[in-house]
Amino acid sequence: MKYIVALFASFFFIISAFCQKQQLSDATHKHENMAYYESQEIYKKLLKRGFRNSEIYQNLGDSYYFNGDYKSAASYYKSLFGLKKQVVPAEYYFRYVQSLKAQNKYDLADKFLTEIPEDIKSDSRFKRYFENRNYLNQIKSLPKKFKVDTTSINSAYSDYGAFILNNKFYFTSSRDTSGIFKRDHSWTNQAFSKIYQAEISTEGILSNPKALKTNFSKKLNQSSAIFTKDGNTMYFTQNNSDEGKRVKNQSNKTLLKVFKATFDGKKWSNAIALPFNSDDFSCAHPTLSLDEKYLYFASDMPGTLGASDIFRVEIQEYGNFGSPKNLGNSINTEGRETFPFISQDNILYFATDGRPGLGGLDIYKTNLNQIGEESIVENLGSEINSNSDDFALFINSETNQGYFSSNRKKGLGFDDIYKFTKVKECERMYQGQIADSENHQPLESVLVNLLNEKGLTIAQQITD
Repeated sequence: MKYIVALFASFFFIISAFCQKQQLSDATHKHENMAYYESQEIYKKLLKRGFRNSEIYQNLGDSYYFNGDYKSAASYYKSLFGLKKQVVPAEYYFRYVQSLKAQNKYDLADKFLTEIPEDIKSDSRFKRYFENRNYLNQIKSLPKKFKVDTTSINSAYSDYGAFILNNKFYFTSSRDTSGIFKRDHSWTNQAFSKIYQAEISTEGILSNPKALKTNFSKKLNQSSAIFTKDGNTMYFTQNNSDEGKRVKNQSNKTLLKVFKATFDGKKWSNAIALPFNSDDFSCAHPTLSLDEKYLYFASDMPGTLGASDIFRVEIQEYGNFGSPKNLGNSINTEGRETFPFISQDNILYFATDGRPGLGGLDIYKTNLNQIGEESIVENLGSEINSNSDDFALFINSETNQGYFSSNRKKGLGFDDIYKFTKVKECERMYQGQIADSENHQPLESVLVNLLNEKGLTIAQQITD
């Protein structure tokens, strides 16, 4: 009898272990396909049954991290570091720190950074921290340049992005206007995102949002629309697809591509994926250069320094495109660079989590006229940026008004769109004379450089 009981117990244990292994495999498969909400439920059940390993904690943390739930992400990352004899990749040190910052736990994040292994400190993101541990005070002490307000366009769902053309405001939303049947996306558990347009008043008030008229598939995510100045061409982000149907790569993932569409007078149609896209990596969030000869976008294609970088590609004649070029390590880091936008004065704004910031994605700017190894990349400060994700900035340099997106607390939905007005900055004039050291006569055509405290050129003037 004892033998039979023991045999049954062994058999039950084998069956239980097999079931757990199968469930882990199913959860991992869903996670790799970015079905985060579905994978979370399986992982949590495994944890309740006492099944624990680094894969579960990493993937659970990531599933919340990539949906902006940093409190939950930090909880699972903390458990990951609590496992004994585990080699944890540098990326998870970084994501845990970002998750702590997103909860205003800066002291805890700083303490954790001082305890990380020496080999992890070689990561450029951590190097920047140790080179300037006073970054937080510096950001918070930046001059107040922006007045920020919420907008009436937000819903209880995810609303983000901004582009204005011909008194129309274009944005992305996962609000469901498809009728009786709601189409949910497994990443966010919300409706598939679509491009909307709204009316915009002279005061910048947004109203009457409507889904953009297109012949695109309703079972694909579309976002981040931008338009040529003539209003006839639209570039946007969409799930990889062929004739409206999802296309998966060899890893069974549906990635993102940059598409181009044309306006036929009534609706947007003829959506085609641009030739530099691939089934093996994502391209997203396009923006145009001032002369519309170059398209900038975010991608994780080969040659990317981090999770995603900003690239640019030449727009050639007859619908051809050149080869994408990485903007280099003066802009890109080992983190995420995404949502580029170029203003009328040729300033590149972009979001990144790869630089010491307030937490999550912060918005930075750099002058494209001076791009290179010595490019000055500036944080926009604590009015635009928060300890949450801040991204997708649009600004009219002539009116000094614009919009950005954020999932900060007290918002109406998951992501919300905020309006800002840039306060006119104080200017200081420096006056002097360049003279010959021997005869003390003024010299003309001399290039004078104005340097900041780091010795970098911030202005130039040639003497008359």
